[in-house]
Amino acid sequence: MGMRPEHLALGDGAPGSSFDARVDVVEQLGSEILLETRIGSHSVTVARVAAENPVARGDQVRLSAQLGRLHFFDPETELPISS
Repeated sequence: MGMRPEHLALGDGAPGSSFDARVDVVEQLGSEILLETRIGSHSVTVARVAAENPVARGDQVRLSAQLGRLHFFDPETELPISS
């Protein structure tokens, strides 16, 4: 399964679409922030977080995914699975 960073957001989303992550890197880009977060041993990038969000390295954040924007791949071939 994969998702584009812009399809993740801070906070709770639809039921079953949210999860907790730890912030590893905060990159200020003026009007937005890029966050590198960690979920267990997996790294996730969250894009387009408003610069006004008070997020710091080491913070625990709640992330939500847009379920309609998830992409699924065959684990053996790594090819996309289309519906």
